[in-house]
Amino acid sequence: MINWTKTVLDYLCLRRALGFKLEWPGKELNDFARLLRREAADYITVPLALKWAHGTASTRRSGAARRLSIARGFSRYVSAIDSRTQIPPVSLLPFRPKRARPYLYTDGEIRALLSAALQLSPDDALRRWTYYVLFGLLSVSGLRIREALTLRLNDVDLQAGVLHVQKAKMGQSRLVPLHASAKQHLIRYAVQASGTTLERTLMKNDSDFSALLQGFFTQRLRQQKQVSSHTIASYRDTFRMLLQFIQRRLPKEPCKLAFEEVDAPLIAESLQDLEKSRRSSARTRNLRLTAIRSFFQYAAYEAPDHAAQIQRVLAIRSKRYDRKQVQFLSQPEIKALVETPDTATWSGRRDRLLLLIAIQTGLRLSELSKLARKDVALATGAHVRCMGKGRKERCTPLTKQAVALLKGWTRELPAEESTRVFPNARGGELSGDGVRYILSKHLAEAARVCPSLQKKKVTPHIGFGIQGRWSCSKPASIAP
Repeated sequence: MINWTKTVLDYLCLRRALGFKLEWPGKELNDFARLLRREAADYITVPLALKWAHGTASTRRSGAARRLSIARGFSRYVSAIDSRTQIPPVSLLPFRPKRARPYLYTDGEIRALLSAALQLSPDDALRRWTYYVLFGLLSVSGLRIREALTLRLNDVDLQAGVLHVQKAKMGQSRLVPLHASAKQHLIRYAVQASGTTLERTLMKNDSDFSALLQGFFTQRLRQQKQVSSHTIASYRDTFRMLLQFIQRRLPKEPCKLAFEEVDAPLIAESLQDLEKSRRSSARTRNLRLTAIRSFFQYAAYEAPDHAAQIQRVLAIRSKRYDRKQVQFLSQPEIKALVETPDTATWSGRRDRLLLLIAIQTGLRLSELSKLARKDVALATGAHVRCMGKGRKERCTPLTKQAVALLKGWTRELPAEESTRVFPNARGGELSGDGVRYILSKHLAEAARVCPSLQKKKVTPHIGFGIQGRWSCSKPASIAP
């Protein structure tokens, strides 16, 4: 039977990779998958698609037609997997939405609209000028409403008179030139909104903290260095905690933060707060400092006028800490842990194989969770292939015992090459929390048989545990 949730996810990933957003259809297809599971359907039929499209009695004809078109596209995709799939004909539930005729405002109507915007109350507020500039910009630039509302200060070049519209329809970006009169109105509005001088407003705001931080993530990390998603997530958490501390300390919203306000004393105080309020270790504190240093090294090239401030931040030293000896599991401890899962159940067979492969290969948590069928070779020279830390690809040999267990386990998995070797209950990828739960559950049971495990800290952290790494003098072999 097809895993409908996973099939819907694969379909959405494929379409989104082609540039389609599919926000609303994505939610609808998950509902369609729930219907298919309730009906225990092995394949899609036209009656099932119609039943889902009509939904409830309150569903309108237009809504039913849209839902059926979503099911039709998904059925075409599934038909390539299962030839029994029935694709709903286009003639079913035909519906053509009536498009409203566009209304073109005359010059007089635009002037009247702009005059009415200036009459908004209160008299001394920025609200009236916001609507005045917004309506005027829409009338002279041809921007869509969403494009105008999502414009940021960095998207407006006031000196050249050019708008940089990003992530417009179909994910495209474009440059929109402005008339000299529109440029002057934008400059006056920027001066009013920022409460600063005209000279500072006309300067390209590259030294703004929010602009530099966005450029650090989008340009430096993603485009230039192409770091992994784990590194980006770690840096994101660092700056999220830093901005939360700054908001409590100053207090000031992150969007209004100036670069010169984020100085060395403030950063040092935030690092000290991490150790006190969050009880972070010196190792974690140094990890957060590494992310902050990387950002200020990027800022040194983008904002050289703040070189002295940047130099003081880069001078913050890492804190020294005691390095404990790396522990390892003995043969009796490994045997007790691996033999704990109940192999009479599907999850027990998965957990036993996961623990055994982790011990014998030394794969990291992320490498284990992403391991797919295509990465496992069980013929002569059996091995697993993975893309590890630092984008380094490596092959790790397997023992005869692991090969025998893998051959039996892969018969229980779908035949697709992209299938995860250690899936969760829904057929998707195991999360980090899921692996931690599996380890802690079986570790507690194994400790009853082997009490020495109670004295060791075994955690799935960077290769299944810095403090409790799976290591032994020779490959572990557990009796089946």
